[in-house]
Amino acid sequence: CRSLNRADLIIASSNMTANLAKDLTTTPVITIYPTYMLVKSNETRSKKLHTNLLSLCRLDRRKGLIESAHALANLKDEGLDFHWDIAGSGPIENELRNLVSELNLSDKVTFHGIVDERNKESLLKKASIFIMPSYQLDRSLEVFGISYIEAAKEGVPSIAGKIGGAPEAVLNGQTGWCVDGNNVRSIQTALSEALKSKELVEKMGINAKARFDQELSGSKVFKQLLQSITDL
Repeated sequence: CRSLNRADLIIASSNMTANLAKDLTTTPVITIYPTYMLVKSNETRSKKLHTNLLSLCRLDRRKGLIESAHALANLKDEGLDFHWDIAGSGPIENELRNLVSELNLSDKVTFHGIVDERNKESLLKKASIFIMPSYQLDRSLEVFGISYIEAAKEGVPSIAGKIGGAPEAVLNGQTGWCVDGNNVRSIQTALSEALKSKELVEKMGINAKARFDQELSGSKVFKQLLQSITDL
């Protein structure tokens, strides 16, 4: 608290963290989303097969990927088509690989491991839906979610969690879905809606890219940062 009170201004990475800081200090607190490194592209949004799913993150339990696998297994049983690319590594990687096999999803899932920037960009460009329905586990939760914005930059809507800063990164019903990531049925409902409606996915992807271009590109947020410093 002493450090916070010595500051002239506190810049938070989400409104969620801003509200936490406001409870601890009288120093002014503002929110500037931490998307400084994401450069706006002049490329048109690439055409996508709307059944291409992507998760690109650290493979932690709270990312909701275990629950997503169960949801997709149910949808496969219903006859819905999809392919799920999973990139990244982490403590649940082996568990997730084994689960994919147990659920008979091996023909629907590709594990890419850790990818470099070039392959990361390639996966994002071909993806139609980004899946990372994170939830709180003990005291760990998504403070904002840069991954959602990286997807939005490429015109990809997200299925995100509904707690922490995720609902600020993904606008529910506009740029994606915010669901209970600890609930298979909640994830399954969103995925079913997405896989059954190419038009809806397309609309949300266009909205996601437009929001990125207008509000969240690196040049936009850096100007906000500079203006905040100048105003001091």
